[in-house]
Amino acid sequence: MNEPRTKKYLLLRDTLCQDMLTGKLKPGDRLPSIRELVRRTSLSQTTVEHALALLQDEGLIRTIPQAGCYVTGLEPRQPRLLSTPAASGRDEAAPPDLPEPLWDLQTNAIHPELFDMKLWKRFLRQTLEESRTLASYGDSQGEPALRQALADHLFRLRRLRTDPDSILVGPSYQTLLFMLATLIGKPLTVAMEHHAPALARNAFQSAGWRILELDSDKDGPLPQELTKPFDCLYLTTACAGTKKKALRNRLDLYQDLFVIEDDYNGELTYASGPRNALSARLKHSVYIGSFSRVLLPSLRLSCMVLPKELLSRFDPASYAPMASRIEQLALARYIASGNLEKHIRRLNRIYRRRSDLVMNILRDFPLLLDEAYLCVEIPGYALPAEFACSRSVSGLRLSFASLPDASLETAFQAVRNSLQPVDRAQGTLSGNQIQERTGRRHPVA
Repeated sequence: MNEPRTKKYLLLRDTLCQDMLTGKLKPGDRLPSIRELVRRTSLSQTTVEHALALLQDEGLIRTIPQAGCYVTGLEPRQPRLLSTPAASGRDEAAPPDLPEPLWDLQTNAIHPELFDMKLWKRFLRQTLEESRTLASYGDSQGEPALRQALADHLFRLRRLRTDPDSILVGPSYQTLLFMLATLIGKPLTVAMEHHAPALARNAFQSAGWRILELDSDKDGPLPQELTKPFDCLYLTTACAGTKKKALRNRLDLYQDLFVIEDDYNGELTYASGPRNALSARLKHSVYIGSFSRVLLPSLRLSCMVLPKELLSRFDPASYAPMASRIEQLALARYIASGNLEKHIRRLNRIYRRRSDLVMNILRDFPLLLDEAYLCVEIPGYALPAEFACSRSVSGLRLSFASLPDASLETAFQAVRNSLQPVDRAQGTLSGNQIQERTGRRHPVA
């Protein structure tokens, strides 16, 4: 049975509360206008107004006619009238005194012990020693050596057969989506699941594309949803867990569609097992992959495999290289030496052990495993401020990659003892404010 979705206005309310908790929104600050919140969140005006009304009822914000909404702080209080924002200035109340986080469980980092920095420095040094190679901007499509290495890598690990000339290298998957929209050249209607990543949504919306929300279950978009009118289907297939079988079973449904496959860190399959890229069996698709968690989040390298009709629209003379030439050449060496595949095998062993440990500790709570983001999600619960973690539409997101191995068990024992249920019916928390929501959901049930 599917769990009921959390209402969108409650999610917006929780996000604004978190901004107050962290000091991003301080007492006296003016909230963005309703129109601006609608633009940023892609929510309806009614949903935004409902969230703001709830915050006002709780005494967390106050509304000044003709001026907007202002933060009062996290402690509910009776609102005091201000003549005008300019006359009153900032509220004198001090922002909440937040403790230093005891445990950093955010999903935007991995612990340095999980990456062989010494080996990576060796490939960087080898690249830097070839100073003549680095004396120009490089190839706007991506370094030929890296594109060849990526073509070999995608076939060996993802069974995606492609030509190096079909690959475009960029710093992030969002940048590549901007480029894809530019090459297509006209606004399309893109269909995606309701929990598709916000960065992808923003890229499409900035290009003027229309987003069509698809209802889905744990196996992906519902088959009847795929009969709706749209131009292309955006699928996040990376580390999809139980989607592995479902994607294969539903392959016939995708054959006549134009599919954009987001295979973010698809090599990390420590729970769901190795599998082929969906694009390897599709007639009309764009494949996008990234190395953000396989290597380091700070190494901004991603790739996109384009069909011939779109590749023909890419004019190298019209674009500058998007990614660092030094890092591209170092990664080409890293892949060609066989060290990337060795590193991936090591990571899958480590993350299998880490995720098993965490899920065993938290076995009494409802859990979702997000392999690609190396975290577990716990819907319906909150943690005190001493736990620095993230939040998505599903719930708390707790990374098991951001801590050293020696601290992992202690940290998640503390998590288990500190989790507090959220009273969603009332739109309030039965404890401390919930943590920031971010990222995307790939459930493994």
